Amino acid sequence: MTLSPYFLSIRQNILTALEKAEKTISVAVCWFTNEELFKLLCIKLDKGLQVELIILDDYINSNPFGCDFQSFIAKGGHLHLSSVDNPMHNKYCIIDSKTLINGSYNWTYFAETKNEENIIVFEECDELVNSFQSDFQRLKSLSKKVQNFKRKSLLDFERTQNENKSRNAFGAFNVISNDLFLKAIATNNKKFYVAAKSIVPDNFQFQMKGVELKWDKPIKLNSTLSGSLANDEISIIFPKGTIIPAKTTLEYITVNDNQKAIGGYLLAGENKQASRNTELLYYSIESIPQKKAGKVGVKEEYTILLDGKLHITMHIHDTGLIEKRVFDLNPFNIVDKK
Repeated sequence: MTLSPYFLSIRQNILTALEKAEKTISVAVCWFTNEELFKLLCIKLDKGLQVELIILDDYINSNPFGCDFQSFIAKGGHLHLSSVDNPMHNKYCIIDSKTLINGSYNWTYFAETKNEENIIVFEECDELVNSFQSDFQRLKSLSKKVQNFKRKSLLDFERTQNENKSRNAFGAFNVISNDLFLKAIATNNKKFYVAAKSIVPDNFQFQMKGVELKWDKPIKLNSTLSGSLANDEISIIFPKGTIIPAKTTLEYITVNDNQKAIGGYLLAGENKQASRNTELLYYSIESIPQKKAGKVGVKEEYTILLDGKLHITMHIHDTGLIEKRVFDLNPFNIVDKK
């Protein structure tokens, strides 16, 4: 019995094991989006190997920019889809009835880049491999074999996810958009980047990388953006000439006893006196704890995205209350999109 655990370079170690396949490959993996792994399976099909694949029948696998599973079928591959009502959540692969790869790793860009994962490659473990082969047959009996693989459109996905507009950190929006974003980088293909942005259009990280790779054009501020403070003073948020997308964080405290709100005017201009700059809009956060001056703090995060919109997230330290505002800067002609 030989056991080889891997915590790094997992995809490469799977590729190495698959390269050695001579007769059969059986894969049961919940999510499968990695093009390099997929192409190797197709190459093995072209060489006459029997390749079987069980994946989950969900949007991560069937979105319009995923692997071309129909070409896998056309080459003679056997594709089985597990129902989302009773999802197949395994991540294992059996090669030539003698090598087993098992672990936590989905065959996705998300798992490759975002997660801490592991696999163990088992060789000369006949009893163990036989157990997994039996399980693979059981999973096939619970899944649907398909001859015509249908992709799901982005519109369908948006419609079915209409209840989940928060796009939470561990939800489908996050997984799919990040997987497509990472796929764009790995394959140097802008279309996957555009698809990722279409799902989560206000993702700062995506836009920064898109500008870096010249898939998007940066824009800049024609005027300094600042916030008004007491005594006609200002707090500079973004100086003139700031390249967008841009993000910054500032801290504020109350200036009066029993103050009920913290807020101020968003200003455009270069003058150090608030009153001598242009007032763009007013925003505030209400229901703050009423304490002595200087005893209540608020952290404000400012983000300007490529659409020219300013996102302000306000955190009250004492209560944990978070409020968000979005303001369109385009009507004020301070965002240069040339």
